[in-house]
Amino acid sequence: MHGDFVVDTTGKNSKTIKLLEKYGFPAPRESRINSHLGYASRHYQIPEGKRDWKQLYIQMNPPHSFRGGVLQPIEENRWIATLIGANKDYPPGEDTAFLHFAKSLRNPMFYEAIRDAQPLSRIYCYRNTESRLRHFTQLKKLPGNLVCLGDSVCAFNPVYGQGMTVSALAVQELDNCLRKNFSQSTQLSKSFYKKLHRANFMPWLIASSEDNRIAANNKSFSSKVIHSFFDRVLHTATQKPSVHQAFLEVLHMTKPAHSLIYPKILFSLRKKK
Repeated sequence: MHGDFVVDTTGKNSKTIKLLEKYGFPAPRESRINSHLGYASRHYQIPEGKRDWKQLYIQMNPPHSFRGGVLQPIEENRWIATLIGANKDYPPGEDTAFLHFAKSLRNPMFYEAIRDAQPLSRIYCYRNTESRLRHFTQLKKLPGNLVCLGDSVCAFNPVYGQGMTVSALAVQELDNCLRKNFSQSTQLSKSFYKKLHRANFMPWLIASSEDNRIAANNKSFSSKVIHSFFDRVLHTATQKPSVHQAFLEVLHMTKPAHSLIYPKILFSLRKKK
């Protein structure tokens, strides 16, 4: 199919790179990080009874524990119960094994909540969570009438909930480039990839740093500093709503990452015991 301008939004399974190589264009270098994380989810009817919580989130604690879980209320008085396992310690898709995995979490509240609850669905498993970044900015030769965005450029481990937001930011950057440089398509693609790289940088840094902690791929000093800082943020976030809110705002890109080092946040961080 002929197109004056083509945007590839076909996701992780994009075939654009193979087509570029076929027509003499070099493939971009790729950064890949795989924490071998998987999750399994199931709907439950919320049983009768009073609880002093609305939602449960039991975090992993690598390298000591690679298991976690999220229990969240949804419509029609149901829970969606999601078990998480990294480092190939995948949660199972069988009924009894699902409960045994829940029972093994660091906190018993998740298991106690679903133990006698009525299942409303089968167990859905997903394990394709590798993160991948394609470095289009390093290419000197690019087709002028083709750009990639979304997961075809930067695919995140979905556990961080960043992919759709990053894609929306990419669309905004493409819109800005089209308004300025549409008549010069080669310059447009290069300009777009530079802007896209800047938009991807911080979410990629957050996601890759945490996945590297699990995958043990990066033991550099900078990586250790980042891990130590986020350990304090996450530990404090379980006790201080203001820190929890600040972390979520950074994670979901409604606030810049440096907002976590504002004095009122930084001086409230507690060391993880």
